[in-house]
Parts: sequence; C-alpha cells; structure tokens
Amino acid sequence: MVSALLTAVIVGGTYWNLPPFAQAVEIGAWASAAWEQESAPSGHPEDFTLSRLASNLNITPEKAVAVLRDGGLEIIGAEEKVDVIAANNGLIPNELLKRLESSLSEVDRIALAAEIQKPSGLGRMTLGELSAKAGLPIELIQTRLQVAGMVADETSLFRDLASSLNLEPDGLWSIVADVPLAEDH
Repeated sequence: MVSALLTAVIVGGTYWNLPPFAQAVEIGAWASAAWEQESAPSGHPEDFTLSRLASNLNITPEKAVAVLRDGGLEIIGAEEKVDVIAANNGLIPNELLKRLESSLSEVDRIALAAEIQKPSGLGRMTLGELSAKAGLPIELIQTRLQVAGMVADETSLFRDLASSLNLEPDGLWSIVADVPLAEDH
C-alpha cells in the first residue's frame, strides 16, 4: 500500500510538473543535453595522424607535411601516425608538435589561442581533466608549464601548480593557453 501511494505521488508530481519533480526532470534534461554536446577529449597527439594534428592546429595536412619535410624529416604522408613519424626521425612526438606550432604565423597563433576556451572550475581540475575539457594535448600543456619552470603530470592539480608560481589559476591558464594576460588598470 505504501509503495503504491509513493508511486502515485511520484508519477502524479512528474505528470503535473509539481516541485521538486519538475526540477528533477529539468536537471535530467540539462545533464543529457550537456553530455551530448560535450566534445570528446583530444587524447594524445602521438596517437593522431599528422592530418588530425594539423587540423587541431588549423593548418592543412599538406602544409604540415611540407613544414616537416622542409625541416629535414622523412614522412610518407599526412595519414601517417605522429608517433611513427617521430620514431622514424629520432624524435619524440612533442617535437613534431613544436615544429608545427613554430610554423604558424602570428595571426594563426592568435586565432588558435582565441579558439581555446577556458573551462569553468579550473582550480579544481587535474591537468588530465584540463586537457580533456580545453581540448589541449596534455603534452602541449606540460611543455608550456616546463617553459614556466614546472614539471607536472596528468594528476597534478591546476590550483596547486598556480600557487607554486604565486599565481591565481587564471594567471596560469594564460601560460597554458598561450594567451597574453589582460593588463590590470
């Protein structure tokens, strides 16, 4: 009897959009929509083909092949995997990324930086979570942190890293996303 009454209350409350049932349905709908819209994480660039890595940098696969060949690397084509290209040329995958990034014009770099959206809740994230949410390869994040004098792994908390440089998370984000800090007035 109690379970039948409880079922009737839940079904009726949902049907007539009564609180708190209506809010629970709205939260469920919002969560479903957010889940469907969220893009898949970038993953590791060493697992990408050169074509996909080039696409992430907003350059054509042909330009990526040309840049790397002009740099003296042997490449079969744009569909070759980054880790294979690196291994065949005695490099690590991150070095290929750096070479491609260095070929970008200033306009391309600004455009690429503008596309990187700062995720909310930055201070609570690990570098791995940040990589997935921001769509930045973890190796790129780690390289930019190394330039700032830090060594970090995927489990490092972003807030702790910022703190160790006497920065707020937003300040460290500017380094990671390679976006100039807004000047304080």
